[in-house]
Amino acid sequence: MQNLNPTRTQSNRYRIFSSPALRLFLFIFLAVCPLPMRHAMAQTIYGSIVGSVTDSTGALVGGATIQVTQIETGATRTVSSNSVGVYSISTLDAGTYRVIVTKAGFGEFAAKNVAVRINTIVRVDAALSVSSVSQSVQVSAQTAQLQTDSADVHGEITSNALQNLPQPTRTYEGLIGLMPGVSPPSASSGGTNNPARSMALESNGTSQSATNVRIEGVGSTNPWVQYFSTAVPSVEALETVNVVTASADADEGLGSGAAINVQIKSGTNHLHGSFYEYHEDNALKARPYFEPVDQRLPKLIDNDFGGTLGGPIFKDKLFFFGSYEGDFTRMGSSNIVTVPTDDIRNGIMTASPTPIYDPSTGNPDGTGRTPFADNTLPSIDPIAAKIVALIPEPNLPGLANNYFVNTPIVSDLHKVDTKFDWHTTQNLTFTGRVSDYPYIDNQKTIFGDVLAGGHEYTQNGNIYAISISGTYVARPNLVLSGTFGVTHSTQNYAPPGTNVRYGSDVLGIPGTNLGDLPAGGSMPNFNINGYEFYGYDYPALIYNDPIFQYTGTGTWTKGRHTINFGIDISQQHMNHMEVQ
Repeated sequence: MQNLNPTRTQSNRYRIFSSPALRLFLFIFLAVCPLPMRHAMAQTIYGSIVGSVTDSTGALVGGATIQVTQIETGATRTVSSNSVGVYSISTLDAGTYRVIVTKAGFGEFAAKNVAVRINTIVRVDAALSVSSVSQSVQVSAQTAQLQTDSADVHGEITSNALQNLPQPTRTYEGLIGLMPGVSPPSASSGGTNNPARSMALESNGTSQSATNVRIEGVGSTNPWVQYFSTAVPSVEALETVNVVTASADADEGLGSGAAINVQIKSGTNHLHGSFYEYHEDNALKARPYFEPVDQRLPKLIDNDFGGTLGGPIFKDKLFFFGSYEGDFTRMGSSNIVTVPTDDIRNGIMTASPTPIYDPSTGNPDGTGRTPFADNTLPSIDPIAAKIVALIPEPNLPGLANNYFVNTPIVSDLHKVDTKFDWHTTQNLTFTGRVSDYPYIDNQKTIFGDVLAGGHEYTQNGNIYAISISGTYVARPNLVLSGTFGVTHSTQNYAPPGTNVRYGSDVLGIPGTNLGDLPAGGSMPNFNINGYEFYGYDYPALIYNDPIFQYTGTGTWTKGRHTINFGIDISQQHMNHMEVQ
């Protein structure tokens, strides 16, 4: 084994803003990237309400007052329709809204239960009657309408679907495959490079690596294996998943395939929570076809449980939401491999039709070799004898496939998602998110902790994500928003026995187990034709891959035009150390 230097990509670091409340929007003005003019922009983690105001004759009404109030939190925004009776309210938190339109000399128009989702534009047109009596229109459910305010092609998965549609994977990714144009993703058991057990997604014939995933506006695409997500929040913690499959807006960025925006639930003025548990057991599992009849069913126990809690800290001002999910798997992996019989262990190969030649004889091209008499070795090399002593005896008949072993697997994955919403004033709001996903996976080896063999690993690590977003209504026609976030993954992988240099110190093989312990330890890899390999098949590694996201956007409405501008920076790091 040789100790390699760590591989570092983009290892420079930037100082995080020292005064978040003051500097949250600073990077908006570092570079201004004008986006195409259109009526409104949803802006990935926010939604928008647009519409027109008319009178009973259909004529447009300018100067009307439009007030929108989020029912869950009481947050209110007020704008006026322009000279041609059109209004636009951008950068709204996802939720359910009440829209009230008033104008002197006209009756009041009220639309209730207007659902606003992330990355969507909702149209509410108001028809005012010439009357002193207010008119109220209650919208209990919005019907599907032709999308005329945004060019993108998108679909949504709401919390109701996430929690009630049956699917074995217990992730939002398992339902994205039901959307038009999206290929069904395959489940993943996780492991190195994918500890969060993410699925690879592709849409409309684009590459899996072209999919871009953001959670609360912060990139979550794995910088090393780009068709996986670094973080996968708990299903119970999600409010909405928005998937854009075609004609994505400029603010989606960094992806030529599907653009996936994931929103975590928020607290409201009412305390709410839940508790759940899912259990899977090998008692209901079918017997594997090649399982020996005298062996019991391989162990398979999966306990998945957790809960959520959200509510107000200060009514109408400060809200919290928290979610925990623990997935604990205990299972066995059936293995049938070939091990040497007693005769083969002693160098007696008479049962083999293949001649055994003396390696010290013959020509370099393999001709002229002298076979051993009776296919029997006159002696056993001392190093080989030490290895043979570690190999278990056959427990099945025959020369091949004569050893069965059930290797236990332990897998623990925790998911903690929290979110805070702070309405400091009517014009300034902040949203913060902290997520933590520690994990540990262990699978025992076929031949024990020293000789190892297939399926050996011990891996653990942690994924955490932190983000803060802010929205500032500078004027009714000028709204600024910004997001800073970090998604950080640390992965550790080690073969068994890394505390001992088995190759050099125990077996006496020169040139092995180079480097410091523990990375330089363990049994070297031995491959013998027709047999399961001995030693470990993958070296120790440490991955440290953070992603930093800086996003700033602005929406400026002037007359009949809306101009959107912004900047989006994703800084991805890969700091890898592997020993070979």
